[in-house]
Amino acid sequence: MKSTLRKYFFILIVVFIYEGVSSTLVAQNLVMNPGFENFIQCPAGWGLFNGYIQDWYGFSGENMASFFHACAPLPDRVPQNSWGYQNAHDGEGYATVLVYNWDFNPDIRYYVEGTFITPLLKDSVYCIYYWISDCDISGGGVKNVDAYLSDTLIDWNNGMGNCLVNINPQIKCPASMVDTANWFQVRTLYVAKGGEKYLTIGNFLKDAQTTVTQFHPGSIRIDYYVDDVSVEPTHLKNPNLGNDTILCKSSLPFELNAPLGYDSYLWNTGETTSSIIVNDSGTYTVKCQMPGCGELTDKIHISLFETIDLELGSDTTICKGSNCVVNAQTGFTTYHWNTSATSSEISVNTTGLYIITVTDNCGTQSDSIHIIVDSLPNISVHIIGDTSMCVGSESGSVALTTSFPLPNYSWNTGDTVAQLSVTEPGWYWLGSKYYCGMLLSDSIFIRECPRNPEYTIYLPNSFSPNSDGINDVITPLFTNVTIIDFQIFNRWGSMVYNSASNFIWDGRSKETPCPVGVYSYLIIYRDPNNIPFQKFGRITLLR
Repeated sequence: MKSTLRKYFFILIVVFIYEGVSSTLVAQNLVMNPGFENFIQCPAGWGLFNGYIQDWYGFSGENMASFFHACAPLPDRVPQNSWGYQNAHDGEGYATVLVYNWDFNPDIRYYVEGTFITPLLKDSVYCIYYWISDCDISGGGVKNVDAYLSDTLIDWNNGMGNCLVNINPQIKCPASMVDTANWFQVRTLYVAKGGEKYLTIGNFLKDAQTTVTQFHPGSIRIDYYVDDVSVEPTHLKNPNLGNDTILCKSSLPFELNAPLGYDSYLWNTGETTSSIIVNDSGTYTVKCQMPGCGELTDKIHISLFETIDLELGSDTTICKGSNCVVNAQTGFTTYHWNTSATSSEISVNTTGLYIITVTDNCGTQSDSIHIIVDSLPNISVHIIGDTSMCVGSESGSVALTTSFPLPNYSWNTGDTVAQLSVTEPGWYWLGSKYYCGMLLSDSIFIRECPRNPEYTIYLPNSFSPNSDGINDVITPLFTNVTIIDFQIFNRWGSMVYNSASNFIWDGRSKETPCPVGVYSYLIIYRDPNNIPFQKFGRITLLR
């Protein structure tokens, strides 16, 4: 019997390269008796298994895996035995499994089940591999020489000797092996769920689902030699890019990180670094590779949250008595106005600054709008002229203007000037356009002047009511006319003096001295023919 020293041999911290296995592998092989070297007794008689090999289980019953060793006589010897001729991959022993059976009793299977020194740790990464070689008695090859890791021993679940069902092996052979001369390594990286203590090797598919290649006519079965089974811990971490996520545009660019320690990396973007920077939505996949053992992959889908740019619009003017609806775009999570409203829109009718603060998945935004409530000014517009307010071939034209400046002018003649020169008799008035409407003046009738006027009316253009006895009052000078009314207006159009009898203004309004400035006057009078006329003009009050 061979020495059993290798059975529990620990490599505490060993960095090695084995058959192309990466130098990032660390620590021991957890499979007990991985190379089928240690035995209870040397096999003798058609590949006996249970009761002969240590730390492995070939399932019970008549249909069991075979154990071959150099210590045995024919037909159980290595390299020559009842299944053919094959040297051990390493050492002097190996096992066989039946993976396909095409005779009167199909779906017959043989499996080997090994034990670990210690259970696997949750989320730890292990390098798992084993070697297989097609037996000479096989009629071809299959792809499905796989391995299943479990925390309990498994046994026949479909009748003794039949194919195990409803088991999904975690380690799957990548290709069909039909080479009877050489060994082929099945390998992969494996992330433990935690607690796995056993590894079962064989074909877990029935004949009808098995991928068979080069099956020779007349053959009834396919068997494989199995040797050097390894489950080795690594210092690597399982790649985890995180859950699918929705990012704000402000979070871009965004970094995706695969764990360090792998020999190479390959992203679906073509990049080969352990981390990449992404600037757009999409699905991102990384392959973390360790040559000689395999690769682990992970992916993440990144979506972008389409943030709305808050915009209340430009400042707005409305007319008194009307409402203005101020609205923010829909789609935000919360709305809060400085009026305490929490809806997406408000209706306002007063002048003010209206501010809203909104939130969504990407944060907070604020905007404001100034609403101005306007109305027509509460003023009276009077038309004033600078002549006797009649026109004719001898009198020339009459200049019409207003008692104070207006923002714009719209005479009934179609003219838009501030001072209208009238050459034809008739009614005249003007309007001024404001935001909330048209402000209209009073109207004036310009008559045709007599050919030889026999009357006059005149008013000085300034006076100084300062009690010095000189020009302290102002009064119209006239002949052959009857004055009906004498009115004085300040620059805002308000009447400060009115008399239908006295016609003398001393520069006061209701006993209060008026300020220095330009004032407008209106004289209403009748000519000798008792026809009414108006005379407008400006005077300057001095002190």
